[in-house]
Amino acid sequence: MRGPQRIDAGGGRRVVSWASDAEPGTLLQAQRTARSPAVSGDVALMADAHVGIGATVGSVIPTEAAIIPAAVGVDLGCGMTAVRSQHTASRLPDDLTPALDAIAASVPSGFAAHSEATVAARDWLRSHKLPDKKAVSSKVKAKMGAQLGTLGGGNHFVEVSVDDDQRVWIVLHSGSRGVGNALASGHIKAAKRVCRQAGRELEDPDLAYLAEGDEGFEEYVADMLWAQDYARANRALMTAAVTAALLEATGLDFSAATHEDRIDCHHNYAERERHGDKTVWVTRKGAIRARAGDRGVIPGSMGDDTYIIATVGLERLGAVMGRSPESLERMLGSAGFPSAGDLLEVIACTLRHEGLALQVSTAPGSSRPTIPRWSSRLRCDEQRRGQGKPAESVGSRRR
Repeated sequence: MRGPQRIDAGGGRRVVSWASDAEPGTLLQAQRTARSPAVSGDVALMADAHVGIGATVGSVIPTEAAIIPAAVGVDLGCGMTAVRSQHTASRLPDDLTPALDAIAASVPSGFAAHSEATVAARDWLRSHKLPDKKAVSSKVKAKMGAQLGTLGGGNHFVEVSVDDDQRVWIVLHSGSRGVGNALASGHIKAAKRVCRQAGRELEDPDLAYLAEGDEGFEEYVADMLWAQDYARANRALMTAAVTAALLEATGLDFSAATHEDRIDCHHNYAERERHGDKTVWVTRKGAIRARAGDRGVIPGSMGDDTYIIATVGLERLGAVMGRSPESLERMLGSAGFPSAGDLLEVIACTLRHEGLALQVSTAPGSSRPTIPRWSSRLRCDEQRRGQGKPAESVGSRRR
């Protein structure tokens, strides 16, 4: 096992990278981010990191008393939901066209939205008021109800997938739609204005930040957290719509049988976390959290494999690998790691050993490994349909 690269970014700053084949532009962008006055620890790069707008896609950025809005991005709360049904592939009809047509009809995609807000969307908006109604235009406010429960475009998708145990899953990728974009875009402009007025030197305008005490900081936090909740609700409403469509088309209930059969995670977001003796804002752009007990969904491109992961400790990992926790400590130590930390293994939804992979990531500001993961694959049975037509598998692994 090979440890991460520790790359000097200048000014006493550092990038900790598992992106062993990252392009030069990716590393340069991450180094610029690490040198930002807002950043308070090492910037971590995931194995699939690549150049992004605002910050590197596949990066984790700690900021103690500030947030970089463009690093969080414009699709606030974009993420994944994966639901394991009680049914196996043998229960699916031979012809999936009616089922896929039903899904396409119930989940608008691209620029499409519902003709009006659904009852569930109205209920959610009634109990989750937009923090500042003046933050977005009347046009955006008019659409945010009808867009709640819709897919959007780009690399967003809905898939019916089958794992190696032949269990059927519903997998979808989406975010906070137009209202999240509008909120984020407004605050990115505000951050640039604040930095300009304060005379803050920035290597890249997209690294403009809002510090605690700045005009607009508290407003950004409130809007960001609201949009992240909107994104999670958006995925929940789409999941319900997909299961209802499949029930109508097949007569089978593909909803999650238990809480353990449902996973939801953001991969474009920021949240306040405790790391060591500090409480910091952690921005994850194209990355997921991996604390003990967390479960996650790592998508491929549309139609490619999806990886389901869950956290475990050294004792569990040792049992799987036939090694003692002490042996694992020594093994990780020999790879250059100071300690083992928490580990991730695959949720047992596959019995095959092919595709087994071990990758590592760290908590922000730490060189301690916290995310080795063994990844199990879900095989997509059918590609998602966008605008009622089959879509090609395009786009990056994570955004």
